[in-house]
Amino acid sequence: CDAVVAVAVSSIVIHLAPRKPTVFVSDATFFAMSDYNHYFQQLSPALRKSADALEHDAINMSLIASFPSRWAHSSAVKDYGGDPARTLQIPWGANLEAGEITPPGQRPASPWRLLFVGVDWEGKGGDILLETVRILRERGHPVELDIVGCAPSDPPPAIDGVTFHGFISKNTPDGQARLRELFRAAHLFVLPTQFDAFPTVIAESASFGLPAVSYRTGGLTTNVIDGETGILLDEGAPAEAFANAIEGLMSDRARYRAMAEAALRFSRETLNWDSWAKTLVGAIRETLADQKGAHAVAR
Repeated sequence: CDAVVAVAVSSIVIHLAPRKPTVFVSDATFFAMSDYNHYFQQLSPALRKSADALEHDAINMSLIASFPSRWAHSSAVKDYGGDPARTLQIPWGANLEAGEITPPGQRPASPWRLLFVGVDWEGKGGDILLETVRILRERGHPVELDIVGCAPSDPPPAIDGVTFHGFISKNTPDGQARLRELFRAAHLFVLPTQFDAFPTVIAESASFGLPAVSYRTGGLTTNVIDGETGILLDEGAPAEAFANAIEGLMSDRARYRAMAEAALRFSRETLNWDSWAKTLVGAIRETLADQKGAHAVAR
């Protein structure tokens, strides 16, 4: 092979890079996650030091280090000294084929259908979303919420306008069909995530033409263009802020349609795996050619 692509496995890069051009692909750096995601904060000092050194070597020994967000890319360059010429930021795509979708202009005005997909109830802000729906319904708005992947309790609570679908696997035809049905029926994708490197579910929602409403955190500022393909709120913003954002958008049909169409364009032009692959393969070819030229000159 001409090169090896190692996805989120720093140790593999360390072993392969001296013998074969190796591309390191990850959604975040260890440094960026260490004080951001509370799971990382539970690691012992010795393990944190070891992981940090491993990350440094993986980024600097690889032919190319590729990250999907500006947040992760800037950390690779700033915190680990990654060469800007070989440290790239290439957004990732969706892991669910959208197929035919409901055009934004043909979606019913009522009820407002919100979709949430995630497996970590607390980390993805499930309680914030339930409070958001309560506020909107209290204001008299016709809101329905579909929740996939998690729940606050087992069994889930009975809440007017809220449907808990449980975990739905993308690995089965039935699961894919159910997910597509939920995405196609929705108006908005809402994810009050507390921390996220680069949630691919945002790329999936965009592929169905759904604006996303979330926090301005982690890699979200790359796969949601605030004010254009979705709405990003400041970290820590309460449920009322989410309710106000959703109310303002859904009450303005022209604005909603423009944002939904922008999300769809962003998916087709940027947030897709074909674009990711073409950009990465082009960079690999260019870097290998540059190295071959440099070796020839040296000889």
